[in-house]
Amino acid sequence: MLEKFIDVYITDYFTNSDEDKSYEMELLILGDNRISFENKRQIFHFLAEKYDNAWYTSYKSIRYLSSKKNSIPMNKDLIYIIEQRNVLAHRVLNMDEVALSDDEGITFLTFKNELSGVRFTEQTFMELKEMIQKLTKYFFGKRNSQ
Repeated sequence: MLEKFIDVYITDYFTNSDEDKSYEMELLILGDNRISFENKRQIFHFLAEKYDNAWYTSYKSIRYLSSKKNSIPMNKDLIYIIEQRNVLAHRVLNMDEVALSDDEGITFLTFKNELSGVRFTEQTFMELKEMIQKLTKYFFGKRNSQ
């Protein structure tokens, strides 16, 4: 649903909220498997930062920068969500004895330049869920205020 709100944001900008053009743009350009979530995020980031900066920068993350005590920007939360989604969708579950005996989490293997693992715990999943919910509500609020 979060990705769909980003689609709507992009189509509204380029079509001036014309329903017919928005529908066609979503089907023909932003539709499934035509543009990646990451590419949509980049387009959204450019548009929101340039044309809707007050709304974009007023977002407050559930995460905080430990060194600065400032909230993490929306763009960083979106990047984090996409990265985690990609781990869950495309990485291999670590099936060695140590990983399988971990009652507190699961580890996915990554194969980029070296073999490493990305561990997910219940806390990791809950944080991810809360971020997605918060961002979705934030987009929903923007959409309903127009």
